Amino acid sequence: MRNRTILIIGNRGQLGSALVKELSNFQVMAIGRPDLDMLRNTSISRAIDFYNPGLVINAAAYTDVDGAEVDNKNALQVNARAVKHLGKLSNNKKFGLIHYSTDYVFDGTKKSPYIETDKTNPINFYGKSKLLGEQYLQKIGGSSVIFRTSWVYSLTHQCFATKVLQWANSGKKLSIVDDQISSPTWANLLAGYTAKIIEKSKNEWFEFFQEYHGLYHFAGRGKSSRFEWAEKILKINRDLLGGPDIIIDPGKSSDFPSPAIRPEYSVLDSSKFETTFGYSIPSWEESLEMAFKEKRTMS
Repeated sequence: MRNRTILIIGNRGQLGSALVKELSNFQVMAIGRPDLDMLRNTSISRAIDFYNPGLVINAAAYTDVDGAEVDNKNALQVNARAVKHLGKLSNNKKFGLIHYSTDYVFDGTKKSPYIETDKTNPINFYGKSKLLGEQYLQKIGGSSVIFRTSWVYSLTHQCFATKVLQWANSGKKLSIVDDQISSPTWANLLAGYTAKIIEKSKNEWFEFFQEYHGLYHFAGRGKSSRFEWAEKILKINRDLLGGPDIIIDPGKSSDFPSPAIRPEYSVLDSSKFETTFGYSIPSWEESLEMAFKEKRTMS
């Protein structure tokens, strides 16, 4: 008999850690390497057989966007082939599956918020590998749900938001690009809404996610350039936590060459998610303030 365990893959990342917190009312087992190695499908199979979960949440990913340009093999395995393997196991062993993808499946040429049916055209290998993972799950069908998100951050893990704070505290003059625009998404918000949907399922996970199988965008409402996002991070940090008063300058992506090209515009429209599941996603600014208020209470 399928047990009531929720297996979270990727326990050390910013999303995996947030999921553990938000799903505290459930029977959760959160694992990562070495207990489960996404580079080896046999390791995935062994973990599924051992924990016999009713629901699997895949919060693991190869997220080094620049690294993926040279480490194609591992990026492809973690972001695509391992996901395909999980999809097949989900069908064979009858467990629900939640998987997360990225706005980097788009090339950024649309200039208005992307919806789920828009044409994908990733311009870096990370995006290509994540898109392939999506396509595998869509083709397999069954009981999997994909939440495509963007610019995920956590104030407890290394990410753009925490780097901005570190740079500000160093006293160095900051220049942040203003020609990359997307939807900042707080990891705790994404995890919290994932938990709400799991609660909706009333523990009938395979049947529920089979009914809602498909792709949904989930991101902080609205849009922001990285420059605007950094300005807001520093303002809230100063107002709530007494952080330094730092002035930053806008820059261009061409000023900061990198191995991987980022899309200039990858704002996500989350209307399908909101309509389907009956939840309203707060703006990225509201979420950012919530993140800092939580940080203040933990200080």
